[in-house]
Amino acid sequence: LLQKVSIETLFTTVEENVKHRLEENHMILEREGTYKDLEKELDADLMTSFLINLINNSIMASEPGSTIFMGADRQSLWVRDQGCGIPSREVDKVRKAFYRVDKSRSRKSGNMGLGLALCEQIAAIHHAEMKIESEVLKGTKISWIERG
Repeated sequence: LLQKVSIETLFTTVEENVKHRLEENHMILEREGTYKDLEKELDADLMTSFLINLINNSIMASEPGSTIFMGADRQSLWVRDQGCGIPSREVDKVRKAFYRVDKSRSRKSGNMGLGLALCEQIAAIHHAEMKIESEVLKGTKISWIERG
């Protein structure tokens, strides 16, 4: 159900959902971009899931004590980290269901490798695209970008 959603309200909902996991890992979630007073036509539940998925990936990819960034502007929403990054040859593969870059880590975490495949579907439902920018040892930024 697409409806006008305040991005600040969306971010607050997401923060409430990931707070415990961030605390467990001694991590901080910081907002960035021009999200204040921004509204978008979204399915709030799906976009909440989208952002939570990305933040959970960032938590797994980052060292304890790291900062993860969640942001928005007129064209996009994103989550970015300063974690281990994704090798360039793997960037397109991580969009596929059940694909994992680090096979050992995800088994321990119980991660099924569905997160980014689901995120790609959520972006498609919103007539948006999911863009992955990553550099090994520098971090990853995954964005939901409106088409048009």
